[in-house]
Amino acid sequence: MIGEPNDWTFRALQTIMAPEGFEVIQARTAAELLEQVRGIRPDLVMVSDSYSDLEPPEICRLLREMNSFNPATPILVTTSEVIDETRHLENLRAGAWDTVRLPANAEQLLLKIGRYVDAKAMSDFARHDGMLDGLTGFYNLKGLLRRTEEEAAEAWRFRRAMSCMVFGPVIPPESTDEGPEVDPEELRDRPELEKGLIEIFRRMGRRSDVIGRLNPTEFIVVAPSTDEGGAVLMGERLLAEMRHLTIPVDGREVKVEMRAGYYSPGDPTPTSVEPVDMVSRAAGALRRSQTQYDPAEEIAPWRDGDVMVLPGGGREAMSNGNEIPFSCV
Repeated sequence: MIGEPNDWTFRALQTIMAPEGFEVIQARTAAELLEQVRGIRPDLVMVSDSYSDLEPPEICRLLREMNSFNPATPILVTTSEVIDETRHLENLRAGAWDTVRLPANAEQLLLKIGRYVDAKAMSDFARHDGMLDGLTGFYNLKGLLRRTEEEAAEAWRFRRAMSCMVFGPVIPPESTDEGPEVDPEELRDRPELEKGLIEIFRRMGRRSDVIGRLNPTEFIVVAPSTDEGGAVLMGERLLAEMRHLTIPVDGREVKVEMRAGYYSPGDPTPTSVEPVDMVSRAAGALRRSQTQYDPAEEIAPWRDGDVMVLPGGGREAMSNGNEIPFSCV
């Protein structure tokens, strides 16, 4: 992502970077840059000091404050002036990795960019190979399934209850009466909603809960020692904290309603508490609640016949023969 108001400068950078395999996108204003970064999550951000709406240090700080912005993403500030030591330090303190004067030696610039992007790729690999989502501190899919397997073994051994819940957003029908409909798929990429949900789960999650994400705005909670009644109570407690959530659409605030699906095996057995199946069934119950939108079923239990939402589509389809793969950040 290149934040550059000058088209000639952008084309010069594009000429250097595109042949090396970089997909280059221009943002002509700081506001456009921030909006683009929220949507595409780039591997590198270049910030021009020629913007008229915001200074580079402020842009760097706003980028670093985004929940969806990977802190391992390199930020380079570009300038056409002689690099001033004071401003360079301000950029570094705000989160920039370096200040680069343009025009620059093409080979040197590519080597520098290549090293930075490689470092981010290694960070991404380490995060994916680990058990935690580096952006939130919640479990990634691999970590969540491993921790669920551990909790399931304890539940089966000691005959303890165990539940899995998945929370996700839906736009209530009445919210579209005064304006255009919102594509449900767009809810997954709404940074305002993502930030609000992260704060709620950080604040309200119990120490014993195993919390992860299906995608930026859908969260999994595996609750040890929690039966069906306890799962419903937990769902009510969390949903009560989410009733104020809204997203901006065409200059107005649109209410977002959160829903939950859950699966609680009555008698834990190695089959009934298999981690992938627990998550798939809870996610399937959520999908039914989201698509059918029954006001009386804000918290939906898994039912025979529901579509299992399988992690990555990596297991055979069950239930009614359909499967819906999900992704996990």
